[in-house]
Parts: sequence; structure tokens; C-alpha cells
Amino acid sequence: MKKTFFSDFNDILKRLRKQYPSLDIKLDQAWAVEAWSDSVGPQIAKHSKALKVSQKILTVQVDHAAWRNEIHLRKRQILEKLNRDKDPEMHIVDLYLI
Repeated sequence: MKKTFFSDFNDILKRLRKQYPSLDIKLDQAWAVEAWSDSVGPQIAKHSKALKVSQKILTVQVDHAAWRNEIHLRKRQILEKLNRDKDPEMHIVDLYLI
């Protein structure tokens, strides 16, 4: 099989993950930032933005108090969607709304 840029990159990434376990956790949690819009739907996504994950807590910027309240009320549902099919060790345990 011919090596491509992506296969070389994936090989390097695998070695880095193995060598640096904390990097492995950060990379695995980064999916939450990318998955935010799909997890909350277009209406909430329009008024919020996932910023970062720190200690399994996803920080989310919200543009209005009413939307912050809506996200807070749906937090359990959102976390279930975010964590679906993920390794339990990588689960997001809470949302920090700013």
C-alpha cells in the first residue's frame, strides 16, 4: 500500500499518543468541541460555541442568558449525546457556560 501524507501523519500521531498519555487524553477530548453543533442542534449552535475541554469539563460560550438557561436545562441530554459511543474515560462530565 502506498504511503500518503495522512497515513504518515496518523503513524506519527499514534506514536505521540503512546509516548505522551496526557496528549492522548486531550486529543480524545477535543472531539467534544467539534461535536458541539451536532449534539445541540442548529438553533442552539447558532447561539453558542464550544471553546475547550479542561478536566473533562467543556467550556461553552453563550450569547444570551436565555440560551444559557436553555442549555443548562438540557445539559443531561446534551452530555448523553456528546458522550455516546465514546470511551467512558474520555467522557465530558459537565458544561461550563460563559
